[in-house]
Amino acid sequence: MIEIENSRSDDNVPVKGSGIGLQSIKAVAGKYHGTVHIEKNPQTFRLNVLFIISQQSDCISMQGS
Repeated sequence: MIEIENSRSDDNVPVKGSGIGLQSIKAVAGKYHGTVHIEKNPQTFRLNVLFIISQQSDCISMQGS
């Protein structure tokens, strides 16, 4: 599992970006049958990504083929 936590403030004006960052993370997690959990409160933003990866090493290398 990957966990990222960052401080945040509701006083900050949201920065308009491309909007594909979290979509990309969710797509990769989905490809490996994983999950994404996003949690935010006025002080912090937390992202948890869980990947389910087979113990068979050739399965991983064959995913991109």
